[in-house]
Order: sequence, then C-alpha cells, then structure tokens
Amino acid sequence: MESLKKILLFASMSLFALTACNEDNEEVYTKQSTEEVKANLEEDGIQLLDDLDGLKSLKAVEVLQSFSQLSGVASNNYQKSKTMEYIASLKKSQGIPVLRYSDAAYDMSNMSDFFDDYSGVYTYDKSTGEFARTSDATQIKFIFPSEGSSSNNSTLTISNFSVLKTSNSDFEGAEFLKSVKMTLIVDAQTLLSVQMNGTYNSDDIPSNLTETIEFKEGYKISGTFVNTEKSVSMDQSFNKGNANILGLHFDTKGDYDYTNLKDIDIKDIDDVNDFLESVNMWVKVKNIKMVGALNYTSFFKAFDAAGYNSNNGPKTKGEYDQVVKMFNDNVKGYFKYDDSNEIIAKLVFYTHEYQYDNADHYALGTKLVFNDGSSVDDSFFNTGFEDFMEAVDDFMADM
Repeated sequence: MESLKKILLFASMSLFALTACNEDNEEVYTKQSTEEVKANLEEDGIQLLDDLDGLKSLKAVEVLQSFSQLSGVASNNYQKSKTMEYIASLKKSQGIPVLRYSDAAYDMSNMSDFFDDYSGVYTYDKSTGEFARTSDATQIKFIFPSEGSSSNNSTLTISNFSVLKTSNSDFEGAEFLKSVKMTLIVDAQTLLSVQMNGTYNSDDIPSNLTETIEFKEGYKISGTFVNTEKSVSMDQSFNKGNANILGLHFDTKGDYDYTNLKDIDIKDIDDVNDFLESVNMWVKVKNIKMVGALNYTSFFKAFDAAGYNSNNGPKTKGEYDQVVKMFNDNVKGYFKYDDSNEIIAKLVFYTHEYQYDNADHYALGTKLVFNDGSSVDDSFFNTGFEDFMEAVDDFMADM
C-alpha cells in the first residue's frame, strides 16, 4: 500500500525534476526527431562544461586564496575575527565562491557587533608580515599585495552594512541583514562584486531579498526571494554575459500570512492543505528548460472525494488508475527548449504493475512522452552522447 504521504513525495520529486508555468496553455511540440533532440542535448551539455571550465581560473579566487594566506600570519587585531573566517571560507567551495551566512559557525544574532568590532582599514606591512589597523566605522577594508606584487595593489572592502534588529519575539532578538556590499579590486580592476539587500514586513518576515555576485570574467550569480503573503517566489540564475548557464524559478500561491503560518506543522498534510494552493517551478540548463506545475487544491479535492487520506491510499489497479488520472489532471511537467518554448517531451503518469511474492502489486509510475508517442526510458541515454561523455572525462581530468 502507498500512503498519501508517499504519493505526495513522489509528486514533489517529479516537480523538482521538471518544468511548467501557468501561462503555458498551448502545447506545441518540436518537430525534431529523437536523434536531433539528442544532438541538441549533447551540444548544450558540452557548452555547459565549457562554461564551468572557466570557473577554474577566476582571478578573484586566486587573489582571495593569496589573501587568506597573508591573513593567517597577521596580527591579533583581526586574526580571530568572524569576518576573516567568513572571507577565508570563500576558498572552500569548489569553483564558485559562496557566501556562507548559513554556516553554523557564523552567529547571525549579532552581525552588527562583529562589524563594529572589526571595522577599520587594515594595511599590510611587508616588513612585519602584519596588517596595521586604522579606525573607520563605516567599512572593513583590507589593503594588501596580490601574489607576485611588490606593492599593496589589492583592496577587499565590506561596506554599506546594515541590519534589522528584530522586535518579533519569535526571533529572540536576532538580526537580519538589510544590506552589505563586498568588492575586490586589484590594479584598479574590480575582480569581484557582491551585493545583498533585504526588506522586511511589520512581523520582521522577509518581503524581498536579493543577492548578486559578479566576476570580472563575466560570470554572474543572482537570486531573489519575494513574499507577498499571498504568494512566495524564488529565482536564481547563473549566467556568463547574457547567456544562461543555470536558472531556477519556484513560486507557490496560498495564505502565507505569518500569524496563520507560525503554528502550522509543515509535516502535517492537513495543515499544509489549509494554506497551500498551487506550486510552479522551472529549471533551466543552457537552452533546456524543465517545467512543472501542481494544482494542489484541485488535486486534494479529488483525492478527498475518492476517500483517500494519509492512512488509506490506493491498493487495487482500479484505484491506482483513478489516482493516475488525478495526477495527469493536476500535475503538468515538460522538457522544453527555452528559446522557442517548444515541448521536447511531456510528463505522463501511469499505473506501474509488477510481481512481488507471487502477487500483483501496483505503483505510480512516470514516463516522458515525445511527439511521436514514443516514451523515454534509460535506453534513451545509452547512445548518441559519446562526445558529451568524452568532454566530461576531459573536464574531470582537469579538476
């Protein structure tokens, strides 16, 4: 027997793997053959590896690694600073520097104390191997030599720092970031720029959060979070110039008023039913877009009408066929070309039949169906991707 929770988990996994948008009402399939689709997928995969390959030689990462080595022998004025730990953590990620505000070692409750304690201008003195500090309450600035330079040709600056000191008792006086900017400049060229901003409603709940990370080489990572209390959306993108490398969109509609949500158990399906109406998401990899949409309210009305609940799921083939119809009516998923919006393949649910312990069993299955009626299974990827696999081998060998 599959419970409601297992079926919902299956739906969530299907959505996470695929794409869709409410405005995509017309289903237009590509006229390309399966082999042409494979060729396009392979070309996009090879281009993706080429784009990622450029991350191995980002100048900003090299300078930050050099800076972290200098900071390791610097004076006690800042040696134990959480700010320094934060900056040094940039080199820990593989390829893409990530701001580690979620790191457990970085205490979010008193960010302003850290900034106040360690604000100032730190200038590297080659003769002593230490940084000399001068007062400046508006920024944390490091002036230092890049590797191979005989002069202090680099500056790393954290500025425009502000926080919201929460008054909501549920947050126990925590501080939420309102703004911060970080720049890395070497020889008058900006190698790295990071900007974060946040706005909050009267309950201290985020209403708009943005983050942008830009590298001199043209790579840009950006993210937004928007909460209107009737909908919540999130967008993330990773581009090189104007070309998409990776993109993600997620939005959900419902009742997201904080006073109604704060006591809800997100693991309780009945509680979730009280506020969630619909979920849409898409994921883009180069020109391939994977889209998914779930009409949550309509799905559960049908599920309840059939007499199913968290303790009573479908058992017989007829019952699974009924659930399959619910999914096909309320869950939409596609692989598409992003530039033309043409459908490569459509997600279809079906009743999967199998034998176990000399008895018939049933489960919810999925397949991707092409315009000619053929469906995707593992064999789709067995041939036609030789050049891509060779490119993957070369990429990994250079890591």
